[in-house]
Amino acid sequence: MTYHQHFALVLSDYAIIAISLSFLLVIIMSLLFLCYKNRRQPSSPCSTADDTSVTALLRAGPFPMADLEAATDSFHHSRLIGKGHLGTVYKASTAPDIGNSVAIKRLHSRLVLSHPGPTFSRAIKSLSFVASHLNIIPVLGYAEAPGERIIIYEYVPEKTLESFLYGVGVDGGQLMRQLSWRTRVKIAAGIARGLEHLHASTALGIAHGCLKPCNVFIDKDYIARVSDYGLGFLLQGEEEKKSMAGYVDKEGYEVCKENDVYAFGVIILEMLSGRRCEGGRLVEWALPLIRVSRVEEVLDKRLAFPFMEIRVLVRMAKVASACVGNSRGYRLLMAEVVAIFNRLEMELCA
Repeated sequence: MTYHQHFALVLSDYAIIAISLSFLLVIIMSLLFLCYKNRRQPSSPCSTADDTSVTALLRAGPFPMADLEAATDSFHHSRLIGKGHLGTVYKASTAPDIGNSVAIKRLHSRLVLSHPGPTFSRAIKSLSFVASHLNIIPVLGYAEAPGERIIIYEYVPEKTLESFLYGVGVDGGQLMRQLSWRTRVKIAAGIARGLEHLHASTALGIAHGCLKPCNVFIDKDYIARVSDYGLGFLLQGEEEKKSMAGYVDKEGYEVCKENDVYAFGVIILEMLSGRRCEGGRLVEWALPLIRVSRVEEVLDKRLAFPFMEIRVLVRMAKVASACVGNSRGYRLLMAEVVAIFNRLEMELCA
């Protein structure tokens, strides 16, 4: 073989390698683009709601306390829109640099005293790394001052799931009648997707820590919006832990994904039965009935019997059973729950 032939052969080998590497790079870039695109899209198989209003990736920063006091008229009672074990919530009509519609959660003083130093700001900043999602209410910012800790959320101008299930409307009628069986399946699917998004949002994931019907908002399109996630670090006192009675398993209160799955199962039982959790008595009553295929006895008697949806509701009840009936090591993952609800919604849409 001559020198020129050898040189040409070497060039040919290099050309083959270069073409192969270029082809491989195109495949990798295409896969990354598809993963990015799929992660941004809501996974509801038949959702038609417009999610363009959902804020893009956020970075919660500190806001001057004076601005928030001005936006709430110094936390005047006329601005009060909610109370809970963590704090009181005010609606701010105008907040500089945030927008016109925000909800300002003012933590109770006992929680402020028990969490001095930078713990609060670090925790809230970490929540801002949760990418936007249709079923998550984003954290927009926070504020700190002596004796004060405040979290700023996007304002959802509708009611909580708790209000819909157990509240009374202005006309004296029961709000739960607005939640048909199909709507309840849709809401449960939305909660599942929001929770799964939290669990997969970072390398370690974010556990909600205090999932209850009062922390799930239902917007005008009956889309579930999960709030108050990642605040389990505040539930250290006995009074706060009691507020989660019935929404944690028998292994005790712990901020973990497995307890989130348990709480989700309890919420499903509440939506199926129309009954409150009652500190765990709902699970003790409903679980044996579901296990012996007597789901119809669990269903909310205030609604007409779901002849068209009964198969879907039976499977939904079995999901609840799997969420609350297994120990932590054998409990479903939220990704598995979402996959099941995708199929249930497709069946209802067919």
